[in-house]
Amino acid sequence: MRRTTFVDAVYTQTEGETTCIINGQFLFPGGTTLLEKREHFRKRFDWVRKAILNEPRGHNDLFGALIVPSSTPEADVGVIWLDGDGYGDMCGHGTIATSMIMTAFDLTPQSSSPNRIRIETPAGIVVSEVEVDGDDVRSCRFENVPAFLAERDIPVELRDLGTVQADIAFGGNYFITIPLPESFCRIAPENGAILAKLGVLAKRQINEKIQLVHPEKPHITEIDLVTFYQPSQRPGAFYRCVHTYRNGKMDRSPGGTGTSAMLAMLEGRGRIKIGEPIQAEGLLGSGTFEGCIVRETTVGGNRAVVPTVKGRSTIVGFAKWHLDPNDENGRGYVISTV
Repeated sequence: MRRTTFVDAVYTQTEGETTCIINGQFLFPGGTTLLEKREHFRKRFDWVRKAILNEPRGHNDLFGALIVPSSTPEADVGVIWLDGDGYGDMCGHGTIATSMIMTAFDLTPQSSSPNRIRIETPAGIVVSEVEVDGDDVRSCRFENVPAFLAERDIPVELRDLGTVQADIAFGGNYFITIPLPESFCRIAPENGAILAKLGVLAKRQINEKIQLVHPEKPHITEIDLVTFYQPSQRPGAFYRCVHTYRNGKMDRSPGGTGTSAMLAMLEGRGRIKIGEPIQAEGLLGSGTFEGCIVRETTVGGNRAVVPTVKGRSTIVGFAKWHLDPNDENGRGYVISTV
């Protein structure tokens, strides 16, 4: 009998950003932490990640969520975040999508409060509140891990633009935040190639200058995401943004961890206040996420804030993938464009 693997997945879009959600189907050693589960999956099933998220089944910017048992009674479920290049610590658009899918398919634990899901992630526990009206699962607001402004006013040289000042903020992942003049380049899909190259350039310079370790999560050291932002032309929106990561990948949505990092940066610079909701517009301009800082807290003895982010996801489709580990092209491939 030939060894093969079948994987079922649900595909969603959250303001344009796709999430491939995989529920279970993989066994993990008993008594392991979420980080140990992630490492077990990396060692045993990393080829599955590549096969599903990269071509020919996926694409360069596809994101994934693997639902696993939580390792603590404080959470109802665990999630391992995946993309075509590796693994992440937290994902906001994925949290919205996963929470709404779990609610729509009645996968929420019976012990939890109605439509409330506690999700264990490598960055910490986040809590989702899903809005339901009859059979209609409408939206999700989640309370993220604490966010904070980590570094300010770092000079970065961008081609054809000159020197800009960057900040670094944590919102579940570390983000480099850079204001981008609209006169230079409008944040829009048609400028994706320019934005991707600028993101790679900015990230390379920042990582040559700065190394960070999360004060309470020592496994979080990567400064991978770059957020370019500018004033929004959308009525009611505070800013328009794009988040680039890895080697030129781009988030289509306003970004959940990105919104959290932006909230921490904006509040830290005195541009917004605690309790003041703002609307964040993403690359596509199709809709917004609502972000709000709900309270102060501390991380490693330093001041931080607790953000919430609200958005909505819709189902795109379902797949049952047949994976053959001996199929060289079927194991996934990437064609670089940056």
